[in-house]
Amino acid sequence: MKIDLVPIMEKIAKKKPVKVVVCEGWDERVLQAVAEILDKKLAEIILLGNPEEIEKKAKELKVDVSKAEIHDFKNSELKDELIEKLVEVRKHKGMTLEEAKKLIEDENYFG
Repeated sequence: MKIDLVPIMEKIAKKKPVKVVVCEGWDERVLQAVAEILDKKLAEIILLGNPEEIEKKAKELKVDVSKAEIHDFKNSELKDELIEKLVEVRKHKGMTLEEAKKLIEDENYFG
């Protein structure tokens, strides 16, 4: 199922400026949508993924995502802080430090 993010972002942007964290920053559809969102100045974007891979893919697609912040979640300085926060928030469900470390490796959890 294809979801067109641009009309959704246009509605949100009319209410107030937003910063959006976008997972799968290497995906072709994601890069095309992000380029359009940035071009229309609908939101600030943080793309999660390998910066070199994202920049290479964007160049191949001839889309400009240079105004997006690209965050390498695999090598992030925020990892330890996010792991601690995840354990804290999910401790009532029995979340362990080891489980949180594994989950944070997934960009969807990181985001």
